Amino acid sequence: MLRNRRILFLAAFSLAQACAGSHDATAPVVGEPSKPEAKDARVMIADGPIDLIAEPGQTLEDFARVKLTMQKSGKPIEGAKVTFVSGDQITKVVTTGADGVAHFGPWKTGSQAGSYTVVASGDSVAPVLFTAYVRPEIAVVARYDLQSIAGKGLPIQYSGGGKTWEVVGGHYVLFADGTFDFYYDFSPSKPRSLLPIGKYVRSANGVIDFYLTGSFGPFYSDRNGHFARGDVSGDVMRMTYEDFVDFEEEVYVAK
Repeated sequence: MLRNRRILFLAAFSLAQACAGSHDATAPVVGEPSKPEAKDARVMIADGPIDLIAEPGQTLEDFARVKLTMQKSGKPIEGAKVTFVSGDQITKVVTTGADGVAHFGPWKTGSQAGSYTVVASGDSVAPVLFTAYVRPEIAVVARYDLQSIAGKGLPIQYSGGGKTWEVVGGHYVLFADGTFDFYYDFSPSKPRSLLPIGKYVRSANGVIDFYLTGSFGPFYSDRNGHFARGDVSGDVMRMTYEDFVDFEEEVYVAK
């Protein structure tokens, strides 16, 4: 089980997402009429990242990809129409291929700082939101990708509040202006927006302290926003959290 404070923290960024539950047919009891098997439903998920950091005016060739499959069988759906609409109202209707994949690209981001979005939608499926975050003149100085949580490799399934979801990735992104981004990748994917969530401070001994900015409740405000500490050795960063009861130790590797 994922612990309470971590659930609240992830929910604050719309990170904790419910996985679609399976509906296994129950064997009929002798003497009772059998129940018809539930119809297989269509699902659409992101076929790649749902968000990224881009430069002003950057052309994204292979971003905003979705895949349509049948939920129970996993069979790709060929020939389905997917409508992509960008925030500046550029609309593209794309037909899925034999692999069930359709993508919006190429997509050129705006020249100003901010969030640029594309929404993919189709018949009888939930829409998928893609976001490109543009931060001109603020360079990314380091990115670390999650490898394990409490010694367990990815993916890892969690549950809480009657929901279940799977962590398939995680990232710390450090910017030259002293701010950082932290987020998890979930399956199934859902939109999230949390850039930036705080500031970081490097020490000469290879330690990076991460501080949250904004309102995250009394637990963090009582600690001056201190969220986590990263011990860096080479390309590896080992994360320990201020709330060590609810956040297990994590290992990240520089990208």
